[in-house]
Amino acid sequence: MALAVPLSRFTSRVGGGSAFYVRHHATRIVNTNQTSLLRDLVGFIIGDLLAAVASALVFLAFFPLPKPKPTDHTREALAVLVLVVFFCGGFIGRRAFSADFWSDLLPSVIISYAVIGFLCLLSGLDFSESARMVGFASAGIATTGVVLLLLGRRFPPKIETY
Repeated sequence: MALAVPLSRFTSRVGGGSAFYVRHHATRIVNTNQTSLLRDLVGFIIGDLLAAVASALVFLAFFPLPKPKPTDHTREALAVLVLVVFFCGGFIGRRAFSADFWSDLLPSVIISYAVIGFLCLLSGLDFSESARMVGFASAGIATTGVVLLLLGRRFPPKIETY
């Protein structure tokens, strides 16, 4: 049947193109500033708490806190790790809660690792100590990314069609 219909019926003689026009139904993501700000804030808070707790738990699993001594800096190392990962996890969490794909997190993750590496270098840690700190921070970063990507899928932004 399709071969019986002349081709000129489907194309314009003047400009080419189709005689049939498919109208796209408008789908719009409602992303007002207030909704976006609230979503970013929730992602930041959940992300920083998850990252700090996960990193601290992994740190304490490998280095139990000894009794305080003037030469032991385990408590200070834990405090700095939790503080740094707290902020890194917040920025990753903010991005992850609104992300569609894993690749959307790459800029935040790369910057977080750069900051952690820079702080390890600045504090004078040797390579093995820096590797341990990056490993402990990775526990928090991975936890934040996975949990908030899953939460973002479970609670997607509102979509409105009209």
